[in-house]
Amino acid sequence: MRFRLLFLASLLLYSLGSYSQKNNFTAYTVRNGLPQNTVYEIFQDSKGYLWLCTDGGGVSRFDGRTHTYFKKSDGLASNVVRNVLEDSKGNFWFATNEGVSFYDGRNFTTISEDEGLISNTVVEIFEDSKGRIWVGSTGGLSYISIEENVSVQNFTVSEGLSSNNVFAILEDDFNRLWLGYIGGAPQMIDLSDGKLNVSSVAITQNYDLKTIYCGAKDEAGNIWFGSIQNGVFKFEINSVEEQPEVTNYSILTGLKDNYILDIKPVDSVIWIATNDGGVNYIINDQVKTFTTEDGLPGNQILDLFIDQESNLWISCMGEGILKLNGFEFSHFAEQDGLISDQISYIRKDSKSSSLWLATFDKGLQRFRIEDNKIRTEATVLSDNELYNSIRSFDFDANDNIWIGTQNGIVVWNEEILAKVGSEWIAGDRINSVLCASSGWVWIGTSSGLSFYNGEYGVFREEDGFINNEIQTIIEASDKTIWIGTLGGLASYKDEIMVTYDEVEGLNNLKVHSLIEASNGNIIIGTYGGGLFSLDKARDSLQILPMLKSEELTSSNVYSLAFENDSTLIVGTDKGVDKVIINSDLSVKSVQHYNENNGFLAIENNINAIYYDQSRESVLFGTVNGLTSYRSKLENKERNRPLINLEEIKLFNQDVDWTEFGDINGNYLPVDLVLPHDQNFISFIFSGIYFKNPENISYRYRLLGLNDIWYKSESREIVFQGLEPNEYTIEVKSVTENDYESEVYSFSFTVNPPYYKTWWFYTLCVIFIALSITIYIRLNLRRLRREKIVLENTVTERTKEIVAQKDIIEEKNQEILDSINYAQGIQQAILPDKHKLNAYFDDYLVLFNPKDIVSGDFYWAHKKNDKYYFMAADCTGHGVPGSIMSVVGHTSLETTLKHPEELKAGEFLDMLNQNVLDILLQSEEHSVKDGMDVGLCIYDPKTSSLEFAGANNPMYIVRKKELGFTETVPEENLSISNDSFNLFEFKANKQPIGDYDHRVPFDTHTIKLEPNDTVYVFSDGFPDQFGGPFGKKYKYRPFKRFLLKIQKENLGNQKVLLSNELADWMHPVDSEENHEQIDDILIFGVRFRKP
Repeated sequence: MRFRLLFLASLLLYSLGSYSQKNNFTAYTVRNGLPQNTVYEIFQDSKGYLWLCTDGGGVSRFDGRTHTYFKKSDGLASNVVRNVLEDSKGNFWFATNEGVSFYDGRNFTTISEDEGLISNTVVEIFEDSKGRIWVGSTGGLSYISIEENVSVQNFTVSEGLSSNNVFAILEDDFNRLWLGYIGGAPQMIDLSDGKLNVSSVAITQNYDLKTIYCGAKDEAGNIWFGSIQNGVFKFEINSVEEQPEVTNYSILTGLKDNYILDIKPVDSVIWIATNDGGVNYIINDQVKTFTTEDGLPGNQILDLFIDQESNLWISCMGEGILKLNGFEFSHFAEQDGLISDQISYIRKDSKSSSLWLATFDKGLQRFRIEDNKIRTEATVLSDNELYNSIRSFDFDANDNIWIGTQNGIVVWNEEILAKVGSEWIAGDRINSVLCASSGWVWIGTSSGLSFYNGEYGVFREEDGFINNEIQTIIEASDKTIWIGTLGGLASYKDEIMVTYDEVEGLNNLKVHSLIEASNGNIIIGTYGGGLFSLDKARDSLQILPMLKSEELTSSNVYSLAFENDSTLIVGTDKGVDKVIINSDLSVKSVQHYNENNGFLAIENNINAIYYDQSRESVLFGTVNGLTSYRSKLENKERNRPLINLEEIKLFNQDVDWTEFGDINGNYLPVDLVLPHDQNFISFIFSGIYFKNPENISYRYRLLGLNDIWYKSESREIVFQGLEPNEYTIEVKSVTENDYESEVYSFSFTVNPPYYKTWWFYTLCVIFIALSITIYIRLNLRRLRREKIVLENTVTERTKEIVAQKDIIEEKNQEILDSINYAQGIQQAILPDKHKLNAYFDDYLVLFNPKDIVSGDFYWAHKKNDKYYFMAADCTGHGVPGSIMSVVGHTSLETTLKHPEELKAGEFLDMLNQNVLDILLQSEEHSVKDGMDVGLCIYDPKTSSLEFAGANNPMYIVRKKELGFTETVPEENLSISNDSFNLFEFKANKQPIGDYDHRVPFDTHTIKLEPNDTVYVFSDGFPDQFGGPFGKKYKYRPFKRFLLKIQKENLGNQKVLLSNELADWMHPVDSEENHEQIDDILIFGVRFRKP
């Protein structure tokens, strides 16, 4: 923190005499969430939140994006709040006009005149080094103790105070309390054994100190008081014995106003809020100011605050609060001296060192920037309506200016020397002009490329040129002319024109801007494709991507400039990017700038950029004027964001965590232990980064689940269906420039159900052992009575047999228990009736495993208002098949979490890859098994269904009267009866799993009609042996039976299908019963109103 403040002080020193920041503030008002536009106090707590005390809107806790309000209806004493204090225990105290409010993080306690406070009009709250709370009011001074009960001790003029209007309370380095009054001179006090000892502040100067409104102590231990009449007073205190030396700062010494409302000493800078003079600050005994001329909405400043990131916050009367976005950006508009806000091009006159800019509507302006102000020297073509719309210009060797307008070229030197239109050049709409070192003038138009070398010449598409829409022209150090167009790139040298497009690697042909790097490579800025780099030394694929679209503020690159060999400035339609590069043009880092962190203009104009080496600044021509960026004024420290855990929920519901055990000061649980059925848990975090709060994201992982870090744009992180285990969630907030906060961690435990605990297992073992023991003893007694004669022999053999029998029974029981438990697990991952009822109005699931556990499974889910359902047939059945089904289900859930919305075929492609990632992790132990699936994705908004299959098809049964449609054509008709048609949609002949000749899965899209019925299934039903001859049921009879039962609802269809299967396996005219040979699954859904 101290380093940041020192850096801020150095910036202020550097900018003395030249600083005139133009509107470089971010404003927060009632329009974007502030409860009231008059803010009396800005305060940052130990967690990084800003607390904003307002005049009638209560208090807001602000994290940069979200306001949390505290008002009288929430327990606050009043909605007029003038001061806030966080004490050493983390509690908050609020000064209101109806007393003091004490807030412990959950509940408010009001301390007013009814509780013994001397006055309800409270203006100041202070905690001394002993942890005592002091309250200044219009009735005197109060000492408040709040332990088990509230205790208030009051002091007035009767106890020696010089006035009852106590407005400032401070503590010096010698633990003496200082009081500042309106109506009395400052005093020092000490409370001992309940008695207040008061002493005057002795000074040698004859200053009027009876109107003190505010105060503060600086890092050197000096006491500062702000007066409402006489400016600021500094008390230098060297020892207890010596009188303090007092220095007065007023309008006589440079302050804009003697009415002081707030003082904030920060390192070597003293920030001062005035009643009518804006923001004043004292640095090295020099007074500087920010006023309405520098972008403030008003000059009445109620409060100032510098946060932990060194951001300056300003409260203007009735105007909300402002955040100063640093000193590196300055903004200029018409009111600051520009002839127009629409800046199209910027260059410097090498002869006079003046800057020139072109505008879209007011011609050219020659100017200088002095003391960060626009000094106009001349204007050109401003009143010429035919030629004052200018896109580009350049200077030739004779100091003539070639001006590209929307009505041709104008050559100017103190007067118009020539006008050239489409009769000589490719077109009248000029986009780019270059006066080359060879003496040639190159002119880029919207209708082709022109040049002038004593005579005019033209290159157009019909002549073989790459594209007529010229956007930019530059000259490289080797005299090559480079031309960027909306159809690719071209170069011209030694009368040879070379073009570049996709063949050379330029994957986006809309070239907006070009610049040469120090190594001779050409950097290409495109519209929609980011940055590319052209290396002329490469034999093939000379152009390679340099920065992808997502790595920039926008994929639409409008302008390029080098600040130095390693710093590339990129202007886009949504801000600015500073790209730090290596000598080979590889990217080291990217810094983004937009309206949230200083670049207020947001949108640049095409190729309106210039690096002014004399000022070490980059100038941007934007849609809102001229912006200057000076990197040397930028705070280079890598500020880390903060992160706080705000809330924990169960099943999306608020929880009283005291019911679960101990809680901390934030009313969050400590050593949280959850029962097994309370495993849907949500964590709500708040990332704080005031420099650019709108682009905070989060990285998190859940140890105990896996070690993978995930990224989330949402501050709410949710975990569902957690298995019993010990977990630790680790979360970091991340800025857009990839600055990370410290890791926040929270540990919790999900307990297993009782039947999975060690003590339950122990009881079961003991019970089994006792049962076996009792059984053996009873059996031995019976044998002894019946076999007296053979007792010895039988006893020995019986013991042997019993021992073997016990082992077999125990092993058999263990296997059976494991399989039954696996059945419970498999049932748990299948969607239950509640879920299916919520998704579908009419459906059937016929699910008959061959064994206890199944290799078939069905699945349904909802994502982004679309419904996913599937029938899957895994390799094998029983235990092997069930294990494969769990792998399949896990892969399905992983695929569903993909952030992009996938079509059905793409979904199966990704599912296949996820399954392979699990099954083929080792070459020595890879698994070749897989599964056949039929996947459907239903979109109720469009009444459409997507299908993709791996070996298993899908059937749609539709009323015959509806006929055929584009998405359900006649070629898909498989079978029909008098009332219905059954359409079959084929699957790809490949499984999910390892397969040698894999192709991407096809996606079938079907427009559904009312009462269409969709079936996906495994091969168990058609392949079941039965009937009088013991043959397979087969698919065609299966289709006929579906048509036969189609008039029934799907609940009845399930019963009919089950009966049909039973009749087939156990025919009445045959004594033979056929065993089930495979798992059977049919999943049907009827869409009544698609």
